[in-house]
Amino acid sequence: MRRIYAITVVLALVVGLGLGWSVGTAGAAEKKVVAMMDWTPQGRHIPFHVAAEKGWYQAEGLAVEIIRGYGGAQTVAGVDQGKATFGISEITAVLLNRAKGGKVRAIGMLGEKSVIGVGGLKEAGVRTPKDLEGKKIAIAAGSPTRQVLPALCRANNVDCNKIQVVTLDPTLMVSSVLRGDAHASAVWKGSNYAVLVREARKLGKETYWIGVSDWGVDIYGVAILAHDRTLQEDADLVRRFLRATYRGVEFAMERPDEGVAILIKRTPALAKDADIVRQQWDETAEVLKGPMWSARGYGWILEDKMKRSRDVVLEAFNIKIDLPLSDYHTNEFLPGKR
Repeated sequence: MRRIYAITVVLALVVGLGLGWSVGTAGAAEKKVVAMMDWTPQGRHIPFHVAAEKGWYQAEGLAVEIIRGYGGAQTVAGVDQGKATFGISEITAVLLNRAKGGKVRAIGMLGEKSVIGVGGLKEAGVRTPKDLEGKKIAIAAGSPTRQVLPALCRANNVDCNKIQVVTLDPTLMVSSVLRGDAHASAVWKGSNYAVLVREARKLGKETYWIGVSDWGVDIYGVAILAHDRTLQEDADLVRRFLRATYRGVEFAMERPDEGVAILIKRTPALAKDADIVRQQWDETAEVLKGPMWSARGYGWILEDKMKRSRDVVLEAFNIKIDLPLSDYHTNEFLPGKR
């Protein structure tokens, strides 16, 4: 039976903590909201758990239930089908959904660049994308890594036909390279790359990581998303959710140890993996706050970068459709720079 990590907001209202965020009025009945993550609880989900634990969602009049996901594509589908109010996913799944007729839109970013990449053991002899020629890469069937790989090849003069891609379950990405079954696998910063690093260290081995954004594929990373219906019918709810969530982002950026502790408190099974959770958050924080976020505030989406992201996805699937960029994203509901 699938384990659903459903977490309800604590009832205690905590205000202040020196962060200076204005909040809405917590009034009568709280509005029930479901926020679906992209996978099981992990470091990059910390801001949502912080906002819940500190009572910031409740202060905005929201009763937020945080549930696990089963991959970004499934999360996007869940939001599109009304199973969740909000979700998070790598931007590629959002763009593909929209291009295929879905009604999900990115409403804020959780990173100025993508965390998609491949990694493995240094002994495989891979240091650059060109080194992937003649190698075996393990990638899950629906992984965005599969969608972005052709763009990585083009940007680095790599013959993708010389790369052997094998399809494995997402839970086998790390073990496939540790066993030597693959030279590389789809491991992401802020997620399972931290697991690879720890498990390799136990074997006395070092790792490498090739991130697409570091090698010429300048696309967006993880996005917060919502359905058009929610944006049109309850704009105030969207603003309140984002305000509390990005308050959680700022708290975790300033107090990472406390952020990690909160996630572990709310997900006790992670206690044995505190080192992984901290690395996941540190890697997430690296891509969270860039020049545009400093200028415009957390989550801001640039049109030219969104266009590049869209073009990579549409080309990967040979989709010919000309939708306005505003169909894929909006900055309308972001809290802005404080």
